[in-house]
Amino acid sequence: MLFYAGGFAPLGGIEVFLHGLILYLHERGWPLRLVCWGPRSPLLADLERRGVEVARSPWRWGCRWRWPDRRLLRWGRSEVERAGLVIFTKPFSPRIHRELAAPREGESSPPFLFITPYRPAELWPPPLSAGEQAAVRETLATFDAMVVQAETFRGDLEALGADAAAITRIPYLPPPRTPVIDLPPLESSVRIGYLGRLAAQKNLPYLIKSFHVLRSKPEPPLVGVTLHLFGDGPERLSLEGLVRRLDLEASVSFHGEIPRSEVGAVIDSCHLFAFTSWTEGQCLAGMEILARGRPLVATPVGALPDLIEEPTTGSIAPLHDAEAFARALLAVIDGLHAKRIAAQSIQESFSVRFNLEIVGQQYEALFGSLLEPGHE
Repeated sequence: MLFYAGGFAPLGGIEVFLHGLILYLHERGWPLRLVCWGPRSPLLADLERRGVEVARSPWRWGCRWRWPDRRLLRWGRSEVERAGLVIFTKPFSPRIHRELAAPREGESSPPFLFITPYRPAELWPPPLSAGEQAAVRETLATFDAMVVQAETFRGDLEALGADAAAITRIPYLPPPRTPVIDLPPLESSVRIGYLGRLAAQKNLPYLIKSFHVLRSKPEPPLVGVTLHLFGDGPERLSLEGLVRRLDLEASVSFHGEIPRSEVGAVIDSCHLFAFTSWTEGQCLAGMEILARGRPLVATPVGALPDLIEEPTTGSIAPLHDAEAFARALLAVIDGLHAKRIAAQSIQESFSVRFNLEIVGQQYEALFGSLLEPGHE
């Protein structure tokens, strides 16, 4: 199997998913390779340390013009010809897909599989021009199979012109089950967390404004409630400026980038988490949070509504109403105080719907059905 990843960010949701899925398959004896471009990140270093074959181009300049993707084509085509199955987690331009698909004309051509990184309607937002629609259909036509994480994703792909028979719903590989750590004491403080990149798509000014409303609106005003941002990114300076303007410096903390080895402890340190993204896929951070028994308040984007199906796991809140988002946070806090929301029940609910072994077997069955005899 060939994972043709293109740009592999040092840390990102789809990269964490790929890291987990590749290791899961590698440990079960599946022969595979990863082809990508970008810096040698800790995730890539860990794959190589564990014996996974990684073919990486360090060239990462000119992303705006897709130069790294084109440069990868110089030897990417030969990697595709060697593969029994090619797996994509992000779509490329129609030209690149045409060139990668060209070797498929022979009898040994491999099938192409696409695993959606975001909701398709957010990946290709309407309205699309006639030319854009044609380009999307051309790209989707290069895939023999597609994996989505929610039924809404399936509907989006069909509306974009994908073959319904080629679409399978499988969630991202969930984290392994771990012992539940009880919530920190609630008597003196409530810690609201955010875990992820400080990037524009995460819509973090909305989170900070909603937190400001949360602290000022209740009668009497809430005290001892703090917001903790775990992660780093290009928006940090502007977010710190917003915190100063709203006079929230004493109650909002920026913790910087968190090593993967510390993510579990970070989740356990908070009472609940909040995501205000404009766009998401399955949201692996959300899966990790629920798997460790912490509730989540999030906007209705990507597959987040599928993650938070029950009131005991959190709440879906509006994308454009800071007061409503603050009320959703307050309702979860009240549920924690009243013990209607508990760590153990959150993990149990999550584990029933997202079981590592069951999901892993679904991927293995799909890959096995697509692999052709005579290929690696």
